[in-house]
Amino acid sequence: MDVYQNAFNKKGFSLSLGGDEVVVSKSGKHTYGIDRFYSSIQNQVIQSLAFLNLSLISVETRKAYPLSTQQIVREKKEGCIKDKSVKKSKKKKMVKLEDL
Repeated sequence: MDVYQNAFNKKGFSLSLGGDEVVVSKSGKHTYGIDRFYSSIQNQVIQSLAFLNLSLISVETRKAYPLSTQQIVREKKEGCIKDKSVKKSKKKKMVKLEDL
């Protein structure tokens, strides 16, 4: 608490809380959390890692003080196109009652 009072508790000192998602391109198949995320720099979806950063931002000094960084990991859903471990079911042919 002393660090906060010394650094930020001054008259006329205002803070803002900001969050940003960061996408880091990554090749390979065995890296934890690797998936396809949208990169605004490349203007497309790329194979990458994604992180969410939260920071306190000083309006006067225009400096950011990072509070937290968390990796974004998507859960594999059953039946997902990318999940090749789930076998595709064959569609059964419909039979009309008139054909019987």
